Amino acid sequence: MNLLRNLLATLTLTLVGVAQASELWIDVRRPEEFRAESIPGHINIPHTEIHTGIWQIIENKDTVINVYCQRGVRSEMAKKRLEQMGFTHVINRGGIEDVKILQDSN
Repeated sequence: MNLLRNLLATLTLTLVGVAQASELWIDVRRPEEFRAESIPGHINIPHTEIHTGIWQIIENKDTVINVYCQRGVRSEMAKKRLEQMGFTHVINRGGIEDVKILQDSN
């Protein structure tokens, strides 16, 4: 139930855009970490819940999914889990600071 509440809070304003997105950014940190610091438009699904939470967001296993956490360890676990589930384009972007630098350079 917590996952559903977190997803609804995170996705309230972006649900339509996410449903049509060809690329997703998922922060796999704990909800309290996400609340303390997050990147606008990115979704929070904790790495421990990625196997169930991803289906609330997308159905297409060919969607590009960018995952990140604090330093890259949990995002690597999430990446491996998603790949085991059949997702074909999962990228571990490392830590949140790495993602900020990447987005600032674009």
